[in-house]
Amino acid sequence: MSEAISKEISAGKKVIDPTQLQPGDVISLDSIYYMILTEEPMYYRFTIGTSTGVDVQVSAGENNVEHPFPTNLSPETDGLYWIGGLGVDGNFSMMYEYPFGTRRGTPHGVPVFIDSTMASKYDPYPVSIWIKPNTKGGFADNTPSNFVQGAIWAFGMKFKVQVIPATQANALIAQGANFYKGVSTF
Repeated sequence: MSEAISKEISAGKKVIDPTQLQPGDVISLDSIYYMILTEEPMYYRFTIGTSTGVDVQVSAGENNVEHPFPTNLSPETDGLYWIGGLGVDGNFSMMYEYPFGTRRGTPHGVPVFIDSTMASKYDPYPVSIWIKPNTKGGFADNTPSNFVQGAIWAFGMKFKVQVIPATQANALIAQGANFYKGVSTF
């Protein structure tokens, strides 16, 4: 890690909420530096159900069955998504996975499922998920035998970014850019 970045971390600048990041700020994920070009709030809703015409088709009565997220929940090649909350709308429960097949949100991936009593579109379940391009995520679901249709909501931020070398990251930080060091979950 560079000296300028180490100074910023020791000065406490690394602890910034991703919703406060703005153009010109620097993000480090998995030792790759990104300069933010644009930012905007993001929300995404996809439907799951037993009928055709839904984003993800499931079977009624499923227990702990894995499904990939729709491809729309993967950013463009020059983008990053940060999800800060997930909501469940309907009579089913889910557990998120990043990457696909790796359970998140519980110790050792113990299957504890989020349902609408724990998280809704109005009161999302707090998470911190960084999604990079070409990364597949998903969820495991539990659906009752009378399940027909529901939805999963994702709330967070959408960033257009440029990969930059550490020297440029150092220069931007020295000029006052905010610095966020995170770890992607995949």
